[in-house]
Parts: sequence; C-alpha cells; structure tokens
Amino acid sequence: MSKKKSVLLTGASGTVGIECLKQLVKIPALEVTVFDKKTKASVKKLSPFQDQVKLVYGDITNLKQLPIKMWLYI
Repeated sequence: MSKKKSVLLTGASGTVGIECLKQLVKIPALEVTVFDKKTKASVKKLSPFQDQVKLVYGDITNLKQLPIKMWLYI
C-alpha cells in the first residue's frame, strides 16, 4: 500500500481556494491540510470539510502562528 501524499492548501476559504479544496478531497491518495485565517466566514465555509482534512487556523503573515512543519516551506 502506498503512502498518501501530503498537500498544504492556504487560503481555502477564498473563491479559488474553496474550489481547489473541493477537488482535492475527491482524491483518495491525498492527505490535505488547510491553513487559513479564522473568521466566522472561513469557519462556516470550511466546516463541511472538517472530517476530510486537517484544519489549521492562523495568519500566514504572522510567523508565530505558523506550525513548525510549515517553516520548511519558507
């Protein structure tokens, strides 16, 4: 059995991001992590996906809010 590929999606509650997320969750070979600002709107938009993806809330422009693993991509 092959290992799932990890995908990090930022800005998933935006217009383009939510469409990307809808497509990514359809691919069983992917493990999707979403990083987005926590607002009422983002929580509402992303809540239907909470069982399908790992949701991490924060501000990508604030280094203190980035998970350690994300530092690898900077």
